Formats: sequence, structure tokens, C-alpha cells
Amino acid sequence: MIAVVSVYIGSWIAVKNYYFSLKLNVNSDTFLGSFIKNYIISTQMLFLLAIYTAFAIWSFLAIYSPGEIFVYHVKDYYGMIEFPAFRIHFPFWD
Repeated sequence: MIAVVSVYIGSWIAVKNYYFSLKLNVNSDTFLGSFIKNYIISTQMLFLLAIYTAFAIWSFLAIYSPGEIFVYHVKDYYGMIEFPAFRIHFPFWD
């Protein structure tokens, strides 16, 4: 879980810095240049959104299924335990 969250936070910082750098350093005075700059930035953002959405779904499935199996395993294990105190037969109880 920590690795997945770290990847998302690191990617968010990298993408934010990249887009800020593009907007700051790519200057165009014409309408066509501005349109092309915004088109490229929008296309890249949609592509990254698709990649990270797929990665989020994959990471959820990769973490949730084994976690659910582990929880059921632990519950079944502790449900099978019989404490010996309930099976003790005291002779004076007869």
C-alpha cells in the first residue's frame, strides 16, 4: 500500500512540475502556437490519466484480493482453536 501511494504522490509531483515547466518555457505569441501547446498538454494529460487509472485499478485488485484471502485465513485459523480449559474433566464434578 505504501509503495502504491508513493508512486502516485511522486508521479503527481513530477507531472505538476513538467506541466508548469511547459507552460512557463514554451512561449508562443500566435493563436496557432498557443493552440498547439495547449493541445499537446491536454493530450499528454489524458494519456497520463488513462495510464494511472489503469494502474490504480490493477493495484487495487493486486492488493485487495490477497488481503481478503489473508483475513479469511486468519479468521478461520482463530475460529478452529479450541481452548483446553473447556475440555478439562475435574474428578470432583462427577
